[in-house]
This record gives sequence, C-alpha cells and structure tokens, in this order.
Amino acid sequence: MHTDTVCDDPVGRYRALAFGAPHTLGVCSLASGVPDGPREAWCQGVALGAAGRYAAARCVLEPLTRGEVAHADPVSASLAASTLASHRRQIGGHADGYRADASALRLLAPAAEPDTDGARADALIGLAADAIGSGRLGRCDELLRYVHDYVPLSGWRSRIRYGWVRTEWLLACDRAGDALVVAEETHEYACSAPSGRHAVKSAMQLAVCSSMQKTEGGLLRGARLAEAVLRASLDRGIVSLVWPIALLLSGTAESVPSPLADRAIELAREALTSVVSATDAAGRRMVRRSPWMPNALLQAGDFHSSGT
Repeated sequence: MHTDTVCDDPVGRYRALAFGAPHTLGVCSLASGVPDGPREAWCQGVALGAAGRYAAARCVLEPLTRGEVAHADPVSASLAASTLASHRRQIGGHADGYRADASALRLLAPAAEPDTDGARADALIGLAADAIGSGRLGRCDELLRYVHDYVPLSGWRSRIRYGWVRTEWLLACDRAGDALVVAEETHEYACSAPSGRHAVKSAMQLAVCSSMQKTEGGLLRGARLAEAVLRASLDRGIVSLVWPIALLLSGTAESVPSPLADRAIELAREALTSVVSATDAAGRRMVRRSPWMPNALLQAGDFHSSGT
C-alpha cells in the first residue's frame, strides 16, 4: 500500500512526504518544522529534495553529518550524506556527489546498528551512480557487482535504487533491451513498495527504456508512460521529476500527440527554473557547468543570483 496521505502525526507526516506524496503545500508547512530526531530530519530533507528545494534540504541534512549528531547516530548521518549526494547528481554535480557518497561510507565506520546494511548500500549504489555521470562505466559495474555479492539488499529502498542504477548503467552501455528488462522488474517491485514517489520514478525509467526500443510500440508505450508520470509528478509536487519526464514527453509530441505533450517544454522550463531558484549558489554553478543539464531551457537571468 502506498503512503499517499499526510497524517496528523508529525513523525508520520515527515515519512509520508518523503516516501509518499511530497505535495508542495505539505512540504512548505514542514520546511520550518523541527523534527523529533535525526531520522525524522532525514525524512524532511528527502521530502524537500523531492520537491526540488535543494537549498532547504541541504540546511536540514548537512547538520546531521557533522559533530556529535553524526557520532550519536552514524546511520542517519550516512543516509543524510547519501541524500545530499543524490541531490547533487540530480543537478549534474557528479563530482560533488562522489565526495558526499564517500563521506557516507566513512560515517558508517563506527556503526553497528541493524540499519547499517541499508545505509551502506545507499552509499555504494550512490558511488556507482556517480561513476556513470563521470563516464567511468567499468567502475560502476564493479561497484554494482560488489553490492550484489556482498551487501544485503533486504530493504525496499536499496532494491529499488540498485535497479535504477543498474538500468542507467545498461543504457549507458548501449544495452537498451537489457535495460528494459531490469526497468520492468524494478517498476513491478516499486509498485508494491510503501512509496508512491519511488513507483513514479521507476515508471519514469520504464518510459525512457520503452522509448529507446526504436519500435512503434515502444515509442507509444514510452509516450503513454511519460504522460502518466508527468501527471503524477505534477499532482504530487515532485518537481525534481517534472523537468526530465517533461523533456522526454516533448520528444514524442510529433508521433504521439497529446495536449500535455504540447505543453511539455514549457512545463520542463518552469520546473527546472524552480529547481535552480531553490538551489544554493554552488548548486547553481553545477547546473550551469554540467553537460548533462538542459541549460538552454533556462532564462538568461536564472543564474543571476548564483554569485558567478
């Protein structure tokens, strides 16, 4: 069952926003809240990142990775560092993501808690994703093999994130058919997990893989999935997914027309502009310099406050 409602219990609300539906209004109401502990603070940072509010998420997550807070709860500290890495990757900052994921591994050194395996998997899977963005496909393969062989993927998040990165690696290796198989498996599993947001992101990967099959049926399926993902992302306020899936949908508008596809470029521009404006100065510089980011979408003034 997906956690799609924001309940009255503050701890439950943080978790619901992080893994269910990060509606913009709900995220805004919790952004200035004070969580009861590190794990709830991590959930708050996850929810803010999903809504594309990376600077606010950084303010919540960075304190968890330092000093006595990190010493007292190294697992939450590691999860926070891995989340910061993920946010950097989403704006093209793979080198910064690598440093944060490496820090996430180091933070786990003194930990001996039940959740250690999940946090370790997060960091290693993150390092594999960083390697893809840096063009080190062999290193990504090594890391994924290590995780598969030596790190228990017992938690639903670890299993889904492993599937995402393996799919990305296969696509980067021009193995679109194999990528589709993994994306199908990951999406099926994600739909049974307690996170609507993970199901939506898995559907986005499936849309990409379907569109890359270079068949009429694949293109049609990819377009229909992309439209469904875009609607879900808009409805849930998952701004971090809106711009990439809108760009995919815009590429199908000519062959698979739809009213939403006709508006896709403008929706992508609005979402990416929102993400950039809610990112810290270092993050804006990453966006501008990254070859992975569609900077042509942005208006000339979108980097004006970046300090560069």
